[in-house]
Amino acid sequence: MPINGSLLAPTDRAAQRNEWRSLMAAQTNIAGKEPARREVQITRNFAAPRAQLFQAWLDPKQLAIWWGPHGFTNPVCDTDARPGGALRIVMRAPDGVEYPMTGVFNAIVPPERIVFTSVARDSQDNPLLEATTTVNFAEQDGKTKLTLQASAVGIAASTPQMLAGMDVGWTQSLEKLSALIENRAKPNRPFACFSRALRNAPT
Repeated sequence: MPINGSLLAPTDRAAQRNEWRSLMAAQTNIAGKEPARREVQITRNFAAPRAQLFQAWLDPKQLAIWWGPHGFTNPVCDTDARPGGALRIVMRAPDGVEYPMTGVFNAIVPPERIVFTSVARDSQDNPLLEATTTVNFAEQDGKTKLTLQASAVGIAASTPQMLAGMDVGWTQSLEKLSALIENRAKPNRPFACFSRALRNAPT
């Protein structure tokens, strides 16, 4: 479901993957050691069917609302929700600084599992960090147990702080997702109104 026409063509994505590998190899050679790595696993229960929760990860309108820590917005959120499809998000912090990210969906198994690889970039489009994230959805009695596993590797020397913040970033994102899902279950509050309220909520 491309939105702004800015998603990468398959040849561009292949070139991008080669770029990531080359940069990681170069850093390893320069530093004389493997790049910094981090893995996190988070489990959270949601009071919603997994099909609804699954769609909230693929629909760019919903994704733009809950992606990122509290206080962050996503002025750019493009998804091509298919295996091999591209993902592009630009997060904007409360101070106005923007954090672009590109990626690709490795696997989409409705409504059970989503796997994607993402790369955080700086303002000059240089890769900073690469992560592979697997999200599993297990439904029981109309509710959903979500299990997220993320494995990240730092590409640039400035990434240790980003790696250290993975737990907090994902935890707060899932809190925002839970708020979105729970509000949609309420019959008297339109989705668009809640979307604006969540984006404008104080931190």
